[in-house]
Amino acid sequence: RKPIALTDWAHEILASMTEVCHILDAGNNTDAYSKALADQQVLVDNPDLTPSARMLVDMANYRQSFDCFGLVKSREHAQFFRHRQPNELTVKAFEQMAQQSLAKQTALESQPQLPFDQFLSHYFAQH
Repeated sequence: RKPIALTDWAHEILASMTEVCHILDAGNNTDAYSKALADQQVLVDNPDLTPSARMLVDMANYRQSFDCFGLVKSREHAQFFRHRQPNELTVKAFEQMAQQSLAKQTALESQPQLPFDQFLSHYFAQH
C-alpha cells in the first residue's frame, strides 16, 4: 500500500459518505446529514477547531490537569441537566421504551438457555 496523509485519507472517507448523506437527507426531508458531514470536513482542514484541540487550549489557559478539566466539565454538565427538565412527550417515550425493553428481557429470559460453556463454544466457533 502507498502511504497517504491523514488529512487526505479523512477527506477520502468523508467524500465517500456524501451520497449516503444525500439519501438520508432526502428520506428525512432535511439537510442535517449533509451539514454534519460538511462540519466534519471543516474539522479535517482546521484541526484546531476539534473538541480535543479546544480542550487542550482550555486546559493550558486555565493550567488544569486532565483530571481537573474533566471534573470541572462534569460539574458543568451536571448543573446543565439538573436545570433542564424533559418535556412530557419525551418522558412518555422513554417510559414506553423501558416497558418494551423489560418485556423483551422477560421473553428472552423465559426461553431455554445453553449452559455457559456451550454458549462460549458456539460463540467462538462463529468468530
